[in-house]
Amino acid sequence: MEDKYESIYRDLNVTPTKQRVDLAQLIFSKKQHFTASDLIAMADKKKLHISMATIYNTLSLLEDKGMLKTINIDNELKFYDTNLDNHHHLYNTTMST
Repeated sequence: MEDKYESIYRDLNVTPTKQRVDLAQLIFSKKQHFTASDLIAMADKKKLHISMATIYNTLSLLEDKGMLKTINIDNELKFYDTNLDNHHHLYNTTMST
């Protein structure tokens, strides 16, 4: 039986490589906001051994295919959002962490 994340890629006419499927499991396991750095850390924690280039390319692909929303903050920070429903975002500019 085909993995649901493999099906997502096939529905997008994208080859579901092992690395893409592994990343989709991290990304779409819950509705969340994250940066590319967060995803790199998640992949490292799971010992997935996925290159940074593959992570950035996969994020770009999923963004282009409409599977992720992006939130750009001051042209310096880019968050990815798995919740495609219409909703608001708040960003605290006075706190450093």
